[in-house]
Order: sequence, then structure tokens, then C-alpha cells
Amino acid sequence: MFIIEGQNDLTNEMDKVWNDPEVVNLCNDGGCVAIKMAANSNDCAHFSQIYPVVVVPSTYFIGVNGAPIEVTAGHKDTPDFIQVLKNVLKLHNDLGTAQSNLPTGGAQPGPSTEPKANTEDKPPLEERVQKVKEKLEQKKAEKERLEKEKEKEEEAERRKLGRDLQKLKEFQKEREMKETVDQLKKEKAEEKRQRDKIKEQIARDR
Repeated sequence: MFIIEGQNDLTNEMDKVWNDPEVVNLCNDGGCVAIKMAANSNDCAHFSQIYPVVVVPSTYFIGVNGAPIEVTAGHKDTPDFIQVLKNVLKLHNDLGTAQSNLPTGGAQPGPSTEPKANTEDKPPLEERVQKVKEKLEQKKAEKERLEKEKEKEEEAERRKLGRDLQKLKEFQKEREMKETVDQLKKEKAEEKRQRDKIKEQIARDR
């Protein structure tokens, strides 16, 4: 459970809810790890790159696999928040039980005389926190990798555009030079025509 807190009245109200004895007991009994982050902190900035933070305060319920289960935004009354927490814990336990019951090694499901594993057995608190942090780091690293690839593509596109613009400028310059040369040829030809015309006129006047 990630708690994003700010410096406003809603955060003050939610702080009472988060610290309510029944909420605390439910979290302890359900093995729920609560991590608080200030909305203007670097940790929250990294967190919001993966799970966008829109409203402050907010409570994010994240599974051990890194997938969000539920998000509550703004203020919730204690009874409503407790109900959300109960639903999240139930869903999380149901998912964990379903995954633990999946057949492995191609074995076919069937009746078993082995006693069922106690669903209350959970990894140590430090291990669960570490798993969540590792998931966040993996998502952050993947996001940074994609952003770097996008930057490379954009840089390659900018360079290509620069080369195309340079070619266009060279083409325009060559065309202007050709037009200038053609204009000079026309002017010289016209001057020669005028000279020839004058010479003919002088010859006729003699």
C-alpha cells in the first residue's frame, strides 16, 4: 500500500483514516505493507512515472507482482476505506491462492491427501517490501529504456531532416545559379543581336 500525502486538509483527514486502529490491525493481519511518500518528493516522482499520481492524497494498493489492485483518490470516510481495504486483501489472497494451486510440471489436477498449505503463511515483511521495490525498479528501468530508444529515434529523425534541408538548399542554390547563367547568356545574346543590327544599319547607310 503506497500512501501519497500532501500538505492540505484532505491529507490531514486521511491521516486519521490511515492511522485508525482498525485499519492498522487489518493491514497487520493481512500482511499489508504501508509506504508513505510526500507528493513533492523524488520517490513520488519516480513512483508517478509508473503509476500516475493525479489526486493528492491517494492510496495505491499494489500486488506483490507490481500490478495495481485498487486506487482511492482524495478523502474517504473510515468505514468506506475499511471496506475497500477488506476487498483488496480478499482479492489479493484469492489471487495468491489461485496461483499457488496452479498445476506444475504438467501434472494433472486431482484429489490429494496432502494437507492444504496455510494461506496465512506469508514471506517476511522485509522480503515483501523488497519485492515491491524490485518491481518498481524494473518498471522504472523499462520506462527509461523506452524513453532512451524514443530519444534516439527522434534524434535520427532530426538528423535526417537536417540532411534533407541541406540537400534542398543545395538544390535551390544550383537552380538559382543555373537561372543566373541562363539570364547572362540571354543578355549577351541580346547585346550581340543589337550590335549586329547596328552594323547592318551602318553598312546600308554607306
